Amino acid sequence: YRWFNKDRSHHPYASIPFGVGKRSCIGRRIAELELYLALSRILIEFNVKPDPEGVSVKPKTRTLLVPENAISLQFIEQ
Repeated sequence: YRWFNKDRSHHPYASIPFGVGKRSCIGRRIAELELYLALSRILIEFNVKPDPEGVSVKPKTRTLLVPENAISLQFIEQ
């Protein structure tokens, strides 16, 4: 329950995965590079398109801009 406000709504700054300031995660750059490499491999191996039957994506403001609902994608092998 520590990530929720008293009314059970999600606090916009509840999760800052790498921390901030002088106590921030020392592995942040390695994690970011691994994510970059994983995403590049996915984009090389697959043609990624929005699902034609999916709903419109609306933004929601948190620490970062995130989609309001789940995003439906098609991964077509190249």
